[in-house]
Amino acid sequence: MTTCLPKTETNFDWRLHFFYQFAAIEEEEKERLSTQYGVSSFDQLRGKKDDLKKASKLRMIDARRQRKLWASLEWYADYHRVYQKEPNLKDELTDHTLVVFEGNDYSIPYPEGESLKHVFKVLRNNSNDLQHSFADCGIRTFDDVIKYRKELGNGNFGQGVPLGGEAAIVSIPKKIQKDLAQVVEWFDDFIERNNQRTPNLQKDFTEEAFDNFVEKNAYKYTFDAMGQYRMTKMEIHNNEPPAFLKSIKDDEREYKLKKTIEAAKEDVVKNHLSERLRSLAPDVLDRLLDYWLGKLMNFDEEDTFRKPMVIHGDMQSGKSAVTAVGLAVCRALGVPCVVATKGRTECLELIVKLKDFAPAGSKDLVYKCPRKRSPRAEIMRILEKGGTFVVFDSKAQFENLHACLKEYWSGKKFAAQIDEGMSISVLVGLKG
Repeated sequence: MTTCLPKTETNFDWRLHFFYQFAAIEEEEKERLSTQYGVSSFDQLRGKKDDLKKASKLRMIDARRQRKLWASLEWYADYHRVYQKEPNLKDELTDHTLVVFEGNDYSIPYPEGESLKHVFKVLRNNSNDLQHSFADCGIRTFDDVIKYRKELGNGNFGQGVPLGGEAAIVSIPKKIQKDLAQVVEWFDDFIERNNQRTPNLQKDFTEEAFDNFVEKNAYKYTFDAMGQYRMTKMEIHNNEPPAFLKSIKDDEREYKLKKTIEAAKEDVVKNHLSERLRSLAPDVLDRLLDYWLGKLMNFDEEDTFRKPMVIHGDMQSGKSAVTAVGLAVCRALGVPCVVATKGRTECLELIVKLKDFAPAGSKDLVYKCPRKRSPRAEIMRILEKGGTFVVFDSKAQFENLHACLKEYWSGKKFAAQIDEGMSISVLVGLKG
């Protein structure tokens, strides 16, 4: 016999009869529950769970039978939570089932979820309510934790997810979210240190092992990447090496530089890229941002662009968009840029294209080559804001540019892009 039936009033009565029979509720008690306490359907019985648990409000009904009825209803509710279906009451709800259920702190372990339960125990947060909240949002096993590692690391997992179809929003403490993200990092670290052997969480993941891992990697969890990015940005603009690079330990250096660059990416994409540039292929955009930010923010070498990035393609193939991404990074870091092309006509056309790629508030930072009589205030604004001078390969253009940089930007760094290969021989003589 199965209980997977449509939810009609008759079916609720059938369940009511089954639970009364299982808890050995007597006929007089059934009558009292119906007439005195208004319980004539299974749903109404479920609504009395709190009263049944206390076993004192529903008078003239045996307390031991009330507790059994309450435990049965708790098991029924948890079965739905875990398996998301109706149980086969006749076969699955037994006295032994309740003994196991009670021994497990009135909770049904999620299938293949014992490892996750162990993780919560090690994290000293073995709360059924907490695990239920995670389950309602899609995390029932440790594999699910790995799947959502990014959201957990950011502390925004579960936001906006309705519970049980209600309007309430799931609220999961950010600390436990970040703790779980750290467990995934421990998991990865274990595999790397043990020749790709996957850990047995219930044996290898202990409080001591995790505490040692967190202590060793504490710098990762206290490092303020966005704050460091802002400081680095100021230092770069003032032509000074980022101070934190020289003060950190060698084994922390790669991580902190990577995180600082990630913070810089976030700033560039959010505040300095136009919608057109954001629509570039993600892998292409990511590669360009990694290159420009990595070079401008890493002062290990005197010449940060010792290995230039060379992009080639036919005319009208989108090279101007590549150039524009570099200019966006320069604006974000406050590093002026020079773009050299060939021919006066090509130069004017390129200026129009680059202005078109720039966001609304930065179009006026794309500027033609300064002249001897160009206003000093205008030139300084371009330089200070990380703006762009576009020049073509004539002797007069480069003499004017060189004089401008020497007078207003002497000794400070600037970036250079070659829009046409023929300009290289002219630009290579520039000193900044």
